[in-house]
Amino acid sequence: MNLPVRAPAWGGGGLVVPPEFAGVTTLGSAEQVYGPKQGANVGLIVVMCLGIGFLALGIVIAVFAVPPASIVFFFLGALLGGIGVYNILRLRGGARALVIYPNGFAALVRSEVSVWPWSDIAVTVTKDKMITGKRSVYHERRLDVSKPTGETVILLGEHFEDIRAIVARIKNTVNARLLPPLQQAYESGQSVPFGPVTASKTAIESDGRRLAWADVANVVVKDGRLVVTPRSGKPMKVRTSKIPNIELLGALIGVSPSKMDLEYY
Repeated sequence: MNLPVRAPAWGGGGLVVPPEFAGVTTLGSAEQVYGPKQGANVGLIVVMCLGIGFLALGIVIAVFAVPPASIVFFFLGALLGGIGVYNILRLRGGARALVIYPNGFAALVRSEVSVWPWSDIAVTVTKDKMITGKRSVYHERRLDVSKPTGETVILLGEHFEDIRAIVARIKNTVNARLLPPLQQAYESGQSVPFGPVTASKTAIESDGRRLAWADVANVVVKDGRLVVTPRSGKPMKVRTSKIPNIELLGALIGVSPSKMDLEYY
């Protein structure tokens, strides 16, 4: 029988957590439980079913009517069905429940719970998108969290009511631990890499291009892009979704994380 249970009593008790998290005993007492959001996949299932319906209708028309008349239904069916399947598979790859503890968090992906001590997390990457249509705007929120081994958990806004709170808690805790050694390396004159971007006290580099700080007029993070504007010439632009720990890069070079716009469109 699957019953919700409390965090282990020997850890001090805590919140009631989903039964899948009963075996998490190394991170302390549960502090916050998130997800899953109710009805996260309903819309996508409807889209996929519509696609299947259009495909079936196209087959019927092709058999009993003029075959060219079925082309529109085949097209709509393939389009809607493809969108539905793609997004359902994307959601299945993300965590659908998460529990925050003093010493880390645990995430439920499909039927497996993975444990993420704060000390084991090396990288966070924001991959937010703004998707615009003729009459609507949709915000797709995503945070990838990785260990040095490459193991990654994906947190999607579709699965959590308050993805912003989750992202803030994870980033604030992880960044506070990762920043001091990076600051020490930077101040000592070393080049510090952040994926496709490398920064030092004298210059910033990306994709084979190097700009000395003395030649830079401004740096901003806007519309999901790091934009380094030189005093002359074209700006250096890099998608922030490709830059690990973008807030730490900003802390080193003087760009406040509170002023970063990480949503790409």
